[in-house]
Amino acid sequence: MQGYFKRTALAVSATAFLLGTSGLAWASTPLPAGLPPCLSGPPGQVWQLGDPYDGYPMPRPGTPGGGPPQQQVTSPDGKTTTVQTGHSLFPESDPWDNPTNLLPTVYHDVYDSLCHLVPNTLSSSPEHPYNLHDEPTVTDIDKSSPYTDLEAILASFHQAGNDDKGRFDNNGKSNGPLRIDPAQVQRAIDILEGNPIPNRVYSGMPVLHYNGPDKQKTVDPVTKNVNVHVIYYRSHIEADTSLLDTMGVLDDTWTITYTVDSLDKGSDDFSPSTMTFDDPNAFGGLASGANSMKPLIMQDLTFFPQKEGKRYVYHLKQSPGRFFNGIYTWGWRVHPGRVQFMENQNKAALGHNLLQWEQLSFGEHPMASRANQLAAIGKISNLAPEKRMWNAFNALRDGHYTSGPAAAALVSEIEAAFDDWDHRGRLPRGVQPDPNADITLFYANNTIYAHVKGYTDPNAHMEYTQWVTRSKGNKAVIKIINGDYFDRGYMSVDFGGMRGWENTFQNTVPVGGDGAWFTFGREHWFPNVFPVLIPAATPGNTTAPVQVSPQALMRRPGREFRETELDPDGDSLKKYKRPLPSLPSANGDTLSEHTIVLNWNFDPSRRLRFYQFDPLHHDVAVFSMH
Repeated sequence: MQGYFKRTALAVSATAFLLGTSGLAWASTPLPAGLPPCLSGPPGQVWQLGDPYDGYPMPRPGTPGGGPPQQQVTSPDGKTTTVQTGHSLFPESDPWDNPTNLLPTVYHDVYDSLCHLVPNTLSSSPEHPYNLHDEPTVTDIDKSSPYTDLEAILASFHQAGNDDKGRFDNNGKSNGPLRIDPAQVQRAIDILEGNPIPNRVYSGMPVLHYNGPDKQKTVDPVTKNVNVHVIYYRSHIEADTSLLDTMGVLDDTWTITYTVDSLDKGSDDFSPSTMTFDDPNAFGGLASGANSMKPLIMQDLTFFPQKEGKRYVYHLKQSPGRFFNGIYTWGWRVHPGRVQFMENQNKAALGHNLLQWEQLSFGEHPMASRANQLAAIGKISNLAPEKRMWNAFNALRDGHYTSGPAAAALVSEIEAAFDDWDHRGRLPRGVQPDPNADITLFYANNTIYAHVKGYTDPNAHMEYTQWVTRSKGNKAVIKIINGDYFDRGYMSVDFGGMRGWENTFQNTVPVGGDGAWFTFGREHWFPNVFPVLIPAATPGNTTAPVQVSPQALMRRPGREFRETELDPDGDSLKKYKRPLPSLPSANGDTLSEHTIVLNWNFDPSRRLRFYQFDPLHHDVAVFSMH
């Protein structure tokens, strides 16, 4: 593998031939003298073939395609939002046949709207397939995951029918007599809560997603680095960091030291994708108001193959902190389930910054005390499979059950919830899809479960195949049901269908990778749907309040990343009626619901049709559609 980072000229030529590129990369250089300023010309100017900036990766600002601006209207009752997206820069085409939105690959850093190069915006070139990091260090680890350990605990409850590894038999569970070990029950609760688990690399990463306020880190302004721990297993990517403060490195490049553990069934290509803003200094700076942040590009920083039972340590280069929007770490082998997002915590959306949204939901420090922990866990829906497991394990412990019918009923409940947890491509028990919706999303445990009409296999690689071009299948009805007892949100983003994308990544087959065929490459992102509030569900039983100080919720002028499309002042919350939860559920909760009617006026990117997520609690609350 080391040889792949010190490649010979012959290897470079072979790769270039395979991908149809020249063997010479275009070094990032300043623009030639005499060109007009980048921001000259009419509003919304886009650099087209033959203009002075042709051949350079440039911003694509304004309303694309010269069509009407994006329109987003919410109904008077606050329950339906209808969206007409912006228009394409390109002629209509079938992206799976002749994609007009696939841009020529340019091996060059991107320019911002001030005509300045943005450092570290070229992640791969023929000479350097992994341009933003050196060779990672690789060591062996115990590959046990939360899934395998919970599975083993459940199997241990059955005296008969286990295989020789202590796992479930071929039927998934045993009908033998139960013998509940209280120590194993407590161990399961500790796994779900993220309490310390000896000899496990995942220790401290809860299955219950209640600890968002404690997943905040700051880039060290002296070392210009931050350390992030990530684990892959089955359909999950989890990280110890979901909110990042880059204020100390606004003008400096910086690095992330990633420690990435591939646990049981966690093999994949490591592909953190940085979403980058245009330079806010081109629009008045951070203190200038809601118009200072504008979309620029997104790129896979690497696409490095990882095998289960291994730990990989990377040092990944980043652009200066003022460009930082967030990093979308995804796994194409189990997508859309396998995803995690690390946000700029100073972004403001719907009236609060992202750290404040987490604090409003779970308190300032949910893991600081047992009372804080229980109050925060109490905000998670009782319909969430993870919470159903937690409730049943607690009932086993508190009832001192070791056998008998009551224990059997609780174990059966845990096993059913355990299976639901493993299948985010279907709705869990107690939640029904909307028959009038193309996609039904269920918000629970601060993540997203989904039903896509036409899919019956929850293990399938799910695609929204109806949308082919801007005139064929270009409408989706998306029903969102919130089961969590805190406010959630909905937003959708386009990854280059509207404004274009480049397939910058090189052939990585020599090291077992798949970069050129699956990576997002480098694309010009833009919102499809601006943030929509999905109000909290009403629990059937009273929950304890979380504690948040007034100081924590204060606005921070000059320290907020404010993008108009994110509604940083929460104007839409004042404009539209806040609907009350109205959807009853069998467990006594009243769920909140909202319908998105999304009309696309461009062709999709062939790599990802659309990205959809909770903009207030991003982390693992994502369900993208290929």
